[in-house]
Amino acid sequence: MKGILKLLPLLLVVSLFFTTSGFAKSENAKKSLVALGDSIPFGYGLTDSMDEPSRDAFPYLIGEAADLRVRNLAVPGWKTSDLLNALNHDQKFIQAVSKADYITLNIGSNDLLKPIKDAYVASGGNLDNEAIIRLINSLGPSAQILQLNISLIVGKINALNPHAKIVLYNFYNPFLFLGESHPINLLGNPLIQTINHALEGLNYPNLAIANAYVIGLSPFYLLSGDIHPSLAGHELLANIGLNALK
Repeated sequence: MKGILKLLPLLLVVSLFFTTSGFAKSENAKKSLVALGDSIPFGYGLTDSMDEPSRDAFPYLIGEAADLRVRNLAVPGWKTSDLLNALNHDQKFIQAVSKADYITLNIGSNDLLKPIKDAYVASGGNLDNEAIIRLINSLGPSAQILQLNISLIVGKINALNPHAKIVLYNFYNPFLFLGESHPINLLGNPLIQTINHALEGLNYPNLAIANAYVIGLSPFYLLSGDIHPSLAGHELLANIGLNALK
């Protein structure tokens, strides 16, 4: 409830920014937002159904606040290579991006963070410190590929639609649920910060970086025992995205 209340003042400001009158527009007359990404913009864990994106996921919250027509093309489990392939070959993605007014991009966690989670689960939570250090250090090449793919994705989106405003969400540390002092939490955080810093170097006039890093600073913003955002986390992601769209 508190998260929703926080959105209300922003709703007034954003509605004035995105619309030219106080009257509701028809669905076809609204400007459009296309959401690209993985299970995070899909809204994984917010509902029991995996048949379609959750209406509580942050792209829909942005659309509701800014009176935008939302098309959520996020696919759980996707890596950056999957999205890059879709933008190059899948007409559904190509056409959607080409016609969008606003585009949110939130992808890459599965490239980098999923292997850490999988190793932790496979060990039964008994990875020793040396094994964790080796695992984190081994992710260096994956981090470089991740950064390259995101750069290529943003470039492809810009080529398809140079007039659309692109909001790129950076990365948060999802392992706070393991405990603040847990080695995976402590060692993974600097790697994520390094990647986020590299993303700041992307230079497109229509690109804004949304600081999703703050999601990983409090367990309140994550589902219990999970790496995905809670409803409060999605409300915060929506707020961050709305600010970036201004």
